[in-house]
Amino acid sequence: EKSPLLIRKAVFVTEKAPLYGAYSQRPSNSFKRGEVILVYLEPVGYTWKPQGEAFAFGITLDLVLKSSDGKVLGGQEKFLNYEQASRARVRELMLNVNLSLGNTPPGKYVAEFVARDLGGKSATVSMPFTITE
Repeated sequence: EKSPLLIRKAVFVTEKAPLYGAYSQRPSNSFKRGEVILVYLEPVGYTWKPQGEAFAFGITLDLVLKSSDGKVLGGQEKFLNYEQASRARVRELMLNVNLSLGNTPPGKYVAEFVARDLGGKSATVSMPFTITE
């Protein structure tokens, strides 16, 4: 509970992971224009909040899309919101993220994910990628 929130694993994948650790890492960070970008994330160190006989936990992700030189091109707050409750303090959490960037021009970009947990902790991970024609 005292540890910071971290994103232990952040990888581009070939398909949605069915469960924790069961992901197929993509061999490159290059995507064709219009292709859906799939990301697998493993947050750790998140906060549990007592909720009756259970513990609530969850992550909210903000997305910031940047050019390779750091210029903010767009984004979305609360791009993904995941919250659950369990009688156990779940320590293995994974998130599947789908990015559809439509007709974004070819070039080098960075997807920055800002994760926030129920206790106010936050962590940021940046994932550079390329869009080709």
